[in-house]
Amino acid sequence: MKTGKRYIPISIFGLLILIILYFLSKVILPFFISALLAYLLNPVVDLLEKKRVPRVVSILLIFLGAIILLTIFILVIIPTVKYELEIVINNIPRYIEVIQNKILPYLAETFKIPVPKTSEDLRQELITKAKGLSPDLIQWFSKYILNALSSALSFILGILSFFIIPVATFYLLKDYNKIKEMAVGLIPKTYKKRATTLLADVNSVLKGFIIGQLSVSLILTVIYSTGLWIIGVDMPVVIGILSGLANMVPYLGLIIGITIAGIMAFLEFQDIYHPLYVIILFAIAQGLEGMLISPRIVGERVGLHPVAILIAIFIGGNLFGFFGMLLAVPVTAVLKVIAKNFIKEYGK
Repeated sequence: MKTGKRYIPISIFGLLILIILYFLSKVILPFFISALLAYLLNPVVDLLEKKRVPRVVSILLIFLGAIILLTIFILVIIPTVKYELEIVINNIPRYIEVIQNKILPYLAETFKIPVPKTSEDLRQELITKAKGLSPDLIQWFSKYILNALSSALSFILGILSFFIIPVATFYLLKDYNKIKEMAVGLIPKTYKKRATTLLADVNSVLKGFIIGQLSVSLILTVIYSTGLWIIGVDMPVVIGILSGLANMVPYLGLIIGITIAGIMAFLEFQDIYHPLYVIILFAIAQGLEGMLISPRIVGERVGLHPVAILIAIFIGGNLFGFFGMLLAVPVTAVLKVIAKNFIKEYGK
C-alpha cells in the first residue's frame, strides 16, 4: 500500500500539468514544438560535440542543413505541386460537367434526392432559399465575422510562432544537457534510480516511435505518389504528400488518400475501375506498412491495441484538436510504459 501512496503526489502533479496544458494549449504550442525538436535533434548535437565540434557550432550546422533541405523541397516539390494544381484548376469545367451529367442524376435516381439539373436551376434554387432566410441571418453573420477575426488572430500568432520556434529550439538545444541535469536533480534520491529507469524506457519508446513514424510516412508518400501517377490520377504528388503526412495519425492517411484519390479518379476517367485501382493501391500500401515497413522501422516498442489507438485518437482530437490526434498515440504509449512500471512497483 505504501508503494501506491507514494505515487499519489506524482499523479496529482501530472493531472495539474495536463489541466494547464489544456487551457494554455494554443499559447504553449510553439514552445512544445521547440521542445520536441530539441529532444529529437539533441543526439545529433551530442554526436558532433563528441567529435570536438563546439555545441553552438553544431546547432548552427544542423540549422544550416535544415535550411538546405527546405530549399531543396521548395525548388523541387513546390513547382510540382503548383503544376498539378494548375492542371486541376484547368479541368474544373470538365469536373463540373461530370458532376452534373453523371453524379447528380445518379443521386436523384437512386436516392430520390431532388437536385438541380442545370446551373441556372441551381442559381434559382439558391435565390429562393435566400429569400426564405430568417432574421437570424444577421446574428449568424455577426458570429461568422467574429470567427473570421479570431482566425485572423490565430494566423498572426502562427506567423509569430514561425519565428519563435527556431529561436526557442536553438536555446533549448544549447542548454539541453543542463536542463536535463537540473530536472533529474529535482527528483528525490529515494526515487532517483526508479525514475531514471522509467525515463530511459519512456525515451526509448517515444524516440523510436517519432523517428520511426516519420520514416514510415516518408516511405508511404513515395509509394502513394508513384502508384497514383501510374494509375493516372490528377495530383498524384499532392495526394501522396497529404496521405503520407496524415499517416502520422493512424488510419487518417488511408481515409484521406482513398477519399480524395477515389473522387479524382472518377472525375478523370468516369468509370468504376480507376477508383477501384486506387483502393487496391492503398490496400497494398497499408498491408506493406502493417506487415513489413512499421515492424522493421518502428518495431514493437509501442505495442498498442488498434482499439486503444482509436480511443486515444478520439480523446486527443476532442481535447486538443488536430495536434491532440497527432500526439495521441505517442502519449498513450508513454502512459502505457508508466502504467507498466507502476504495476511492477505496486506488485512488490
